Amino acid sequence: MKTKLHISPVWILVLFVMIFLIPNSWGEERRMVLNEETTAAFVNANVIPMNNERILKNHTVIVKNGLIEQVGPVNEVNIPDHAVRINGEGKYLMPGIADMHVHAWSENDLKLFIANGVTMIRNMWGSPKHLKWKEMIAKGELFSPSIYTAGPLIDGPPPIWEGSELILTPEQAVKSVEEQVKLGYDFIKISNRLSKESYDAIMGTARKHGIPVAGHVPDKVGIAYVLKSGLRVNEHLTGYIELIEADVNP
Repeated sequence: MKTKLHISPVWILVLFVMIFLIPNSWGEERRMVLNEETTAAFVNANVIPMNNERILKNHTVIVKNGLIEQVGPVNEVNIPDHAVRINGEGKYLMPGIADMHVHAWSENDLKLFIANGVTMIRNMWGSPKHLKWKEMIAKGELFSPSIYTAGPLIDGPPPIWEGSELILTPEQAVKSVEEQVKLGYDFIKISNRLSKESYDAIMGTARKHGIPVAGHVPDKVGIAYVLKSGLRVNEHLTGYIELIEADVNP
């Protein structure tokens, strides 16, 4: 069985996350496994595949060149001589978890995600710090989940959250999106108080650059318009209550 790995320097180690803490004796193995070109063997573990409710007891997982190459009973899997062996006896392995809405503020947050089996996070308010973290992860310098991050939160006047990027005109909206694209953020996040003109400018510029837009439904735009305009993700399902109330009380 060959399955593509999630792109991350720690993915090979934590695609299947040990439920118990990793012993210190695994330190050198962990550093070797961080290299995606390494062949790694998780030997004799109880695998929780998550495709249905079952446990594959006493199984070995072979990871080679960024792919899960084989999963099978320990006595049926041939482990390459050059593979890094990680003893899974008496432990449990499971696929890494993706947390799709987080606000990660410190490197300690990243360690807690890993400790709880989260191998990918979607950060909902980004800053240059998060871009630096992504660089460090790519170089193997930071033990962390993969990070997909929005840029700074974009909002209209008066912004709901202090520190938001305040947009007063469509021209500012275009400039904001282009700057976030240039810096390397993964998606744009918007909030409730954008004007319809600024919202349209954000969506049009994002489509031009091929970057997704997610966030809240602006009050002056409404859910019906947003659903037609290409907002990738409506966080918290905002806008629906207002639509329902409008239908009830026209």
